Amino acid sequence: MTRQLAAHLRDPSQHPAPEGIEDRRLRIYRRLFIGNVRSLLEGNFPVAAKILGEHEFATLVRRFYSEHASHTPYFPEIAREMLRFIEENPDCWAERWPYLYELMHYEWVELALGISSEEIDQVEHRREGDLLGEVPVVSPLAWRLAYHYPVEQLSVDYTPSEAPPEPTFLVVWRDREDKVRFLKLNPLSAQLIANLAEQPGHSGKDQLLALAQATGAPDPEAFVQAGLGMLEDWRSRDIILGVA
Repeated sequence: MTRQLAAHLRDPSQHPAPEGIEDRRLRIYRRLFIGNVRSLLEGNFPVAAKILGEHEFATLVRRFYSEHASHTPYFPEIAREMLRFIEENPDCWAERWPYLYELMHYEWVELALGISSEEIDQVEHRREGDLLGEVPVVSPLAWRLAYHYPVEQLSVDYTPSEAPPEPTFLVVWRDREDKVRFLKLNPLSAQLIANLAEQPGHSGKDQLLALAQATGAPDPEAFVQAGLGMLEDWRSRDIILGVA
């Protein structure tokens, strides 16, 4: 009976209600369950919900609710399940809202970082130190993101039908005050922070000189000095925690 009731609440049009439960109670259950899920997801994806509008977002949530088999019983993970559903079912959004998955991923990142159990204090580092001569330590709570669409600009008034020619690079992170922040990057700074995170063990100067060589910078030393300013700015924001 429990499984039959759960199936009915997920999709009343396809699964009849169990016998012995009055319809008045079932109506209350149906409104309560879908209403709670929709309210939660509106809070998790506020920009996407506004762009789609109340009816279209409710329709999308209803389809998720009735079709998706979640992989977790935890309430905070429902947003991740919704994102998984969107990724696996482009037929319900890609033609009308081609940016929707990237936008919802960007909104989910803020939630994921906010509830992450990782802590800056768990990472061995010295906050002060020589970012050129020593090895910079990138925060594990700094996520590097790349999108086709400018997700940080999307709104009810700005919904491009095609992706711009240049991708959008962002770093989203949780700082020492547990606030989630974001910073837009250019391709060069995106490559630098990727190198720092993915190729640890090299000094800041070595990382910058390697990037200068890879990009054909005419004056490597000037490139290093400009890069130092960027590293110091990232340290002040807690994107870089310090040095190893």
